[in-house]
Amino acid sequence: VLFLLAGCEAVFFPLPLEPFLLPLLVGAPTRWRRIVAVAIGGSITGAVLGYFLGLYLYDVVVVPLIAALSLQASADIFAGWYAEHGWLALAIGGLSPLPFKLVVLASAGLGLPFWLFVPVVLITRTLRYALFGWVVVRFGPQLFSYFDRWLIWLSLLVIAGLALWLLLR
Repeated sequence: VLFLLAGCEAVFFPLPLEPFLLPLLVGAPTRWRRIVAVAIGGSITGAVLGYFLGLYLYDVVVVPLIAALSLQASADIFAGWYAEHGWLALAIGGLSPLPFKLVVLASAGLGLPFWLFVPVVLITRTLRYALFGWVVVRFGPQLFSYFDRWLIWLSLLVIAGLALWLLLR
């Protein structure tokens, strides 16, 4: 079930996986590596399926949606940036609570090569879930409320730092 949930989260499920991982990790702390491995496997499998879904449905779904929402100018700017820095957008999406599924679907449609997509997803999702699992088991569930409260701010700080670096280089 966790494998399927992680796969769905990578493509269309609207909630992050961590709230579902927390009780599993707290309930079976000695099995945290196995739980995290299942989550990573499901997430990577879902991301690969999402890539191919984005590859085949980008013109059918995304392009009309962009037009319907009058976001063509923003989409063009993003596509230009993505052509040069797509791996970075994917890495940010893979590590942060930003909607990973949007970056996954966009990656194929915007031409990020599959050979680059897979290792970035593998590294970022492994880091995200392994770190989460280790922190929960090592420091206990009471840390989750603190982690949850500061994760969005830390993610935004990292994203702002990366954006500043890109602008100033």
